[in-house]
Amino acid sequence: YNYYRDAFDQSKGKVKAYIASNDHSGLSQVGFVAARKAGIPTIYIQHASVSESFPPLQADIAFLDGEDAKKKYLAAGKSQTEIHLVGSLKYDPYLKRREIDEAKDLVGVCIGMVYHDIDENFKLCEELEKLGTPLCLRFHPLMDEAVQKRFVDKGWEISSKEEKAPDFILRCGNIVSGDSNILLEAIILKRQPIYFASTGKSNDYYGFVKQAICKKACLTFSEVISQMEEKFELGFHRQRAKRYHDTLGTENEGKSTELVLKIIGV
Repeated sequence: YNYYRDAFDQSKGKVKAYIASNDHSGLSQVGFVAARKAGIPTIYIQHASVSESFPPLQADIAFLDGEDAKKKYLAAGKSQTEIHLVGSLKYDPYLKRREIDEAKDLVGVCIGMVYHDIDENFKLCEELEKLGTPLCLRFHPLMDEAVQKRFVDKGWEISSKEEKAPDFILRCGNIVSGDSNILLEAIILKRQPIYFASTGKSNDYYGFVKQAICKKACLTFSEVISQMEEKFELGFHRQRAKRYHDTLGTENEGKSTELVLKIIGV
């Protein structure tokens, strides 16, 4: 807090606003408090899907992805924040790329730190290999190296830490993952998201199954394979994703950054 206040005091008259894209870490929250005390406007830009566990909004203005985030934040507690639904800025350049409408065979298998059974995911990869289906693994950045090595030793392709999630998604046709925002990113970028509750229990942490972003919860690797073979109504599920990304299917799709700049007067 003192560091922020000193920085704001030294930059008095030069700082137009304090902007944070994460509101559930202590550092960002302290920044909001310090900026407010210094009389500096505060802006929050949502960085990923939120849950019922997030804190109330503290910034003067919040640019949220969609109605889902708005409802969860309003239910979190009292707030005077001015809310605007603008979609997610980070997808703007990707929604304009040509390959977004290209069919892809690669299956992206994403393995996170929680609600993931490593053995079941390993079995899925083995089955995909047996079927001759190309696959690429993407690990959580903090995943234990010993766990990663088990997959690396099989010679399967691994997405590098330098590869951004949207670039990875656009290389794939299907994205398989447990509870992760990457499932929403997949549907936004016109790929099939397959929710793999590999522990055998569906948590549906973000409500992607409940809101029909994903068709269903697959509890075994066999169910994942079966879903890949079924018809996927991209248009229907993508329309449902508008709840999480407000500009989908509108004239402002891919123009979230422009909307934000217009609202703040830049």
